[in-house]
Amino acid sequence: MILCSSAQSAVTTIQVLDQDSKPVSNAILTFPDVSATSDETSKVVVMDQINMTFQPRLLIVQQNQHVSFPNSDDIRHHVYSFSSAKSFELKLYRGRETQPIQMETPGIVELGCNIHDDMLAYLFVSDGSLTLQTDVSGRAELALSAVTQALGDLNVEVWHESFYPLNKKQTKRLRQTGANTYELQIDIPEAQVVKPDRGFKPKFNQTN
Repeated sequence: MILCSSAQSAVTTIQVLDQDSKPVSNAILTFPDVSATSDETSKVVVMDQINMTFQPRLLIVQQNQHVSFPNSDDIRHHVYSFSSAKSFELKLYRGRETQPIQMETPGIVELGCNIHDDMLAYLFVSDGSLTLQTDVSGRAELALSAVTQALGDLNVEVWHESFYPLNKKQTKRLRQTGANTYELQIDIPEAQVVKPDRGFKPKFNQTN
Protein backbone atom coordinates (compact mmCIF):
# COMPACT_ATOMS: atom_id res chain seq x y z
CA MET A 1 0.00 0.00 0.00
CA ILE A 2 1.12 3.54 -0.76
CA LEU A 3 0.26 5.79 2.16
CA CYS A 4 -0.95 9.34 1.56
CA SER A 5 -0.02 12.25 3.79
CA SER A 6 -2.39 15.21 4.09
CA ALA A 7 0.62 17.41 4.81
CA GLN A 8 1.54 17.38 1.15
CA SER A 9 -0.27 20.13 -0.72
CA ALA A 10 0.40 19.60 -4.44
CA VAL A 11 -2.92 19.45 -6.30
CA THR A 12 -3.47 17.00 -9.12
CA THR A 13 -6.53 17.32 -11.35
CA ILE A 14 -8.02 14.24 -12.99
CA GLN A 15 -10.44 14.73 -15.89
CA VAL A 16 -12.84 11.86 -16.58
CA LEU A 17 -14.38 11.65 -20.06
CA ASP A 18 -16.72 9.20 -21.75
CA GLN A 19 -16.21 7.54 -25.14
CA ASP A 20 -17.50 10.71 -26.82
CA SER A 21 -15.02 12.89 -24.90
CA LYS A 22 -17.79 14.38 -22.76
CA PRO A 23 -17.18 15.04 -19.04
CA VAL A 24 -18.52 12.40 -16.66
CA SER A 25 -19.86 13.70 -13.36
CA ASN A 26 -20.35 11.56 -10.27
CA ALA A 27 -17.76 9.00 -11.30
CA ILE A 28 -15.95 7.24 -8.47
CA LEU A 29 -12.20 6.68 -8.81
CA THR A 30 -10.60 4.15 -6.49
CA PHE A 31 -6.86 3.54 -6.25
CA PRO A 32 -6.54 0.01 -4.79
CA ASP A 33 -2.81 0.43 -4.13
CA VAL A 34 -3.16 3.76 -2.34
CA SER A 35 -4.43 3.89 1.21
CA ALA A 36 -6.05 7.09 2.43
CA THR A 37 -4.79 7.87 5.91
CA SER A 38 -7.66 10.14 6.95
CA ASP A 39 -10.07 8.21 9.15
CA GLU A 40 -13.55 9.73 9.16
CA THR A 41 -15.46 6.71 10.42
CA SER A 42 -16.48 8.62 13.55
CA LYS A 43 -18.05 11.40 11.45
CA VAL A 44 -21.73 11.00 10.54
CA VAL A 45 -22.44 11.90 6.90
CA VAL A 46 -25.81 13.10 5.66
CA MET A 47 -28.10 11.90 2.87
CA ASP A 48 -31.00 14.36 2.93
CA GLN A 49 -34.35 14.43 1.14
CA ILE A 50 -35.17 17.82 -0.36
CA ASN A 51 -37.90 18.54 -2.92
CA MET A 52 -38.51 14.82 -3.32
CA THR A 53 -34.91 14.11 -4.30
CA PHE A 54 -32.01 12.59 -2.43
CA GLN A 55 -29.27 15.13 -1.86
CA PRO A 56 -26.58 14.45 -2.74
CA ARG A 57 -27.17 11.97 -5.55
CA LEU A 58 -23.95 10.15 -4.69
CA LEU A 59 -22.09 10.01 -1.39
CA ILE A 60 -18.74 8.42 -0.54
CA VAL A 61 -18.85 6.62 2.80
CA GLN A 62 -16.01 4.91 4.61
CA GLN A 63 -16.47 1.37 5.81
CA ASN A 64 -18.16 1.35 9.25
CA GLN A 65 -19.17 5.01 8.92
CA HIS A 66 -22.70 6.07 9.87
CA VAL A 67 -25.15 7.79 7.52
CA SER A 68 -27.97 10.04 8.69
CA PHE A 69 -31.17 10.30 6.63
CA PRO A 70 -32.99 13.51 7.64
CA ASN A 71 -36.22 14.44 5.87
CA SER A 72 -36.27 18.14 4.95
CA ASP A 73 -39.52 17.77 2.99
CA ASP A 74 -43.01 18.43 4.32
CA ILE A 75 -44.10 15.00 3.16
CA ARG A 76 -43.35 11.46 4.26
CA HIS A 77 -40.60 9.34 2.71
CA HIS A 78 -39.86 5.63 3.01
CA VAL A 79 -36.19 5.04 2.23
CA TYR A 80 -34.97 1.54 1.52
CA SER A 81 -32.14 -0.49 0.04
CA PHE A 82 -31.94 -4.13 -1.04
CA SER A 83 -28.23 -3.90 -1.89
CA SER A 84 -25.99 -6.73 -0.73
CA ALA A 85 -23.69 -4.18 0.92
CA LYS A 86 -26.58 -2.94 3.10
CA SER A 87 -30.26 -3.81 3.24
CA PHE A 88 -32.62 -1.68 5.30
CA GLU A 89 -35.84 0.32 5.33
CA LEU A 90 -36.50 3.60 7.09
CA LYS A 91 -39.79 5.48 7.40
CA LEU A 92 -39.10 9.20 7.59
CA TYR A 93 -41.39 11.91 8.85
CA ARG A 94 -40.53 15.60 8.91
CA GLY A 95 -39.32 16.74 12.31
CA ARG A 96 -38.82 13.20 13.60
CA GLU A 97 -35.20 12.15 14.00
CA THR A 98 -33.98 8.65 13.25
CA GLN A 99 -30.81 6.89 14.28
CA PRO A 100 -27.95 6.98 11.72
CA ILE A 101 -27.32 3.71 9.93
CA GLN A 102 -23.87 2.13 9.89
CA MET A 103 -22.41 0.91 6.60
CA GLU A 104 -20.27 -2.07 7.57
CA THR A 105 -19.62 -3.60 4.16
CA PRO A 106 -17.76 -2.02 1.22
CA GLY A 107 -19.76 -1.80 -1.99
CA ILE A 108 -22.59 0.04 -3.68
CA VAL A 109 -25.75 0.82 -1.73
CA GLU A 110 -28.62 1.83 -4.01
CA LEU A 111 -31.26 3.94 -2.29
CA GLY A 112 -34.90 4.32 -3.26
CA CYS A 113 -38.14 5.63 -1.80
CA ASN A 114 -41.12 3.29 -1.62
CA ILE A 115 -43.51 6.24 -1.94
CA HIS A 116 -41.76 8.22 -4.68
CA ASP A 117 -40.40 5.91 -7.36
CA ASP A 118 -38.30 8.57 -9.07
CA MET A 119 -36.12 9.11 -6.01
CA LEU A 120 -32.76 7.41 -6.44
CA ALA A 121 -29.32 7.81 -4.91
CA TYR A 122 -26.17 5.83 -4.17
CA LEU A 123 -23.76 5.32 -1.32
CA PHE A 124 -20.27 4.21 -2.32
CA VAL A 125 -18.86 2.45 0.72
CA SER A 126 -15.07 2.57 0.44
CA ASP A 127 -12.80 -0.19 1.71
CA GLY A 128 -10.16 2.31 2.88
CA SER A 129 -8.45 2.82 -0.47
CA LEU A 130 -7.99 6.33 -1.81
CA THR A 131 -11.37 7.23 -3.32
CA LEU A 132 -12.32 10.32 -5.33
CA GLN A 133 -15.54 11.63 -6.88
CA THR A 134 -15.79 13.78 -10.00
CA ASP A 135 -17.71 17.06 -9.93
CA VAL A 136 -20.20 18.43 -12.49
CA SER A 137 -17.32 19.16 -14.87
CA GLY A 138 -16.03 15.59 -14.64
CA ARG A 139 -12.99 16.58 -12.59
CA ALA A 140 -11.58 15.25 -9.35
CA GLU A 141 -8.79 16.87 -7.37
CA LEU A 142 -6.16 15.06 -5.36
CA ALA A 143 -4.19 17.20 -2.91
CA LEU A 144 -1.46 14.64 -2.37
CA SER A 145 1.78 15.41 -4.18
CA ALA A 146 3.46 12.17 -3.09
CA VAL A 147 1.00 10.18 -5.17
CA THR A 148 1.10 12.50 -8.18
CA GLN A 149 4.41 11.23 -9.51
CA ALA A 150 3.23 7.63 -9.55
CA LEU A 151 -0.37 8.13 -10.66
CA GLY A 152 0.29 7.09 -14.25
CA ASP A 153 1.64 3.75 -13.05
CA LEU A 154 -1.32 2.90 -10.86
CA ASN A 155 -4.48 1.03 -11.69
CA VAL A 156 -7.68 3.03 -11.21
CA GLU A 157 -10.99 1.30 -10.60
CA VAL A 158 -13.85 3.43 -11.94
CA TRP A 159 -17.50 3.13 -10.97
CA HIS A 160 -20.50 4.98 -12.37
CA GLU A 161 -24.22 4.54 -11.76
CA SER A 162 -24.79 3.80 -15.46
CA PHE A 163 -22.71 0.60 -15.28
CA TYR A 164 -24.52 -2.74 -15.41
CA PRO A 165 -24.57 -4.73 -13.26
CA LEU A 166 -24.50 -2.01 -10.63
CA ASN A 167 -21.36 -3.25 -8.88
CA LYS A 168 -19.36 -3.39 -12.11
CA LYS A 169 -16.11 -1.41 -12.27
CA GLN A 170 -13.78 -0.54 -15.13
CA THR A 171 -10.04 -0.77 -14.49
CA LYS A 172 -8.11 2.00 -16.23
CA ARG A 173 -4.78 3.84 -16.30
CA LEU A 174 -4.44 7.61 -16.16
CA ARG A 175 -2.92 9.51 -19.07
CA GLN A 176 -0.84 12.52 -18.10
CA THR A 177 -1.82 15.68 -19.98
CA GLY A 178 0.19 18.27 -18.05
CA ALA A 179 2.48 18.84 -15.08
CA ASN A 180 -0.30 18.11 -12.59
CA THR A 181 -3.17 17.06 -14.83
CA TYR A 182 -4.34 13.63 -15.89
CA GLU A 183 -7.10 12.28 -18.07
CA LEU A 184 -9.08 9.07 -17.94
CA GLN A 185 -11.64 7.78 -20.44
CA ILE A 186 -14.42 5.34 -19.58
CA ASP A 187 -17.18 3.66 -21.54
CA ILE A 188 -20.68 4.77 -20.58
CA PRO A 189 -23.30 2.22 -21.71
CA GLU A 190 -26.52 3.24 -23.38
CA ALA A 191 -29.39 3.93 -21.01
CA GLN A 192 -31.29 0.83 -20.00
CA VAL A 193 -34.79 0.80 -21.48
CA VAL A 194 -36.29 -1.29 -18.68
CA LYS A 195 -35.60 -0.31 -15.09
CA PRO A 196 -34.71 -3.19 -12.76
CA ASP A 197 -37.54 -4.33 -10.50
CA ARG A 198 -36.60 -3.38 -6.97
CA GLY A 199 -39.41 -5.54 -5.62
CA PHE A 200 -39.98 -3.48 -2.49
CA LYS A 201 -43.76 -3.44 -2.35
CA PRO A 202 -44.26 -7.19 -2.92
CA LYS A 203 -41.53 -8.03 -0.41
CA PHE A 204 -42.76 -5.77 2.37
CA ASN A 205 -46.43 -5.83 1.32
CA GLN A 206 -46.47 -2.04 1.13
CA THR A 207 -48.80 0.25 -0.76
CA ASN A 208 -48.73 3.95 -1.42
